[in-house]
Amino acid sequence: MDYRWTRIFSSATAFSDELGSIGAWVGPRAGKWKRTQDQREDYALRRLLVAWRLLGLLRFPFTVNATATEPGLPDFLLTFKPDQRIGIEVTEAGDPEWQAKLSTLERDHSQGKDIAEEILLYGTRKDAIGEIRNAISGKSEKMDEGWYSDGDCDLLVYDNTSWFERITPKHVPEIASGLCTPFRQVHLISGNYVFTDIFGDEPQYIDVSLDYDIDFAEWIGEQVELLRNRQFSQLDVEAIMEELTALAKSDRRALRSHLRVLLLHLLKWRYQPNSQNRSWKSSINNARAEIEELLTSSPSLMRDLESNDEGQENSVSVAYRKARKGAAFETGLEIESFPESCPFELVEILDEEFLG
Repeated sequence: MDYRWTRIFSSATAFSDELGSIGAWVGPRAGKWKRTQDQREDYALRRLLVAWRLLGLLRFPFTVNATATEPGLPDFLLTFKPDQRIGIEVTEAGDPEWQAKLSTLERDHSQGKDIAEEILLYGTRKDAIGEIRNAISGKSEKMDEGWYSDGDCDLLVYDNTSWFERITPKHVPEIASGLCTPFRQVHLISGNYVFTDIFGDEPQYIDVSLDYDIDFAEWIGEQVELLRNRQFSQLDVEAIMEELTALAKSDRRALRSHLRVLLLHLLKWRYQPNSQNRSWKSSINNARAEIEELLTSSPSLMRDLESNDEGQENSVSVAYRKARKGAAFETGLEIESFPESCPFELVEILDEEFLG
């Protein structure tokens, strides 16, 4: 079977990296970058997966397959070891006329028009609950007709109704009252809230807006505020540790990248003297400036440039190996023309006057 995309989630600690940018953004309602059905589905799935993780409902490892557009299949297939498979079918709740109106309002807003009064003219709580119930009923009928039948299947409803107050826990019983559904579970996204298993005995809900997988900038602001107020017990410690580790790795990667460029051009300058030019010298100067800035802000990175007593490669060795291959490719010389080990001392590499 062909899938739109496949992602393997190996552990809770790797969840964010493995989730990546899937569903992080949807386009506008109209225009060149108009949102697609795939974007909407990925956007909804991302919020459900984040909610499940926050509520401790995910079992690792598991695989997610986004199915291609094919009648009868759910939008996503989740496979948990040893052999449990759960489908996720995504649907929007909202009146089509309201969806068209939203496109117009979005265009008007982008042109600087005040749309607040027009928005307030639309939708009531009763309308919203009715539209959500209709979305569940419509998908349930298809499920009864044999759709989404490849194992257990959940329904994920995205609230896009015309009521601009969002669904709260007190509304959930009203949504589920009197409805029967063949889906294993039904979940609901309303604004920043994700409600799980709304037909179950103990439905849960959570605000995902402050999770760093949903809005990183908002999450940073929340963590800073908690630190400022010394509310240490509420800090997202695991995520903070993960981000700080990633930041350190990012600086190290940047250091090695600038080193590679610097060493590549130093090799070219030494071993192809007849081709020396201002562009090479500019690349050398720029790379040194970037390295100097990194070392100024993080002096401990100097340890990555120096010899490592544990026998691991330092950053110079790693960068030189790549620079040597690059120099051979760019100059047309045999790779054996360049020494196997870096021919430059660290003091020379960092010396702004040294050219090889």
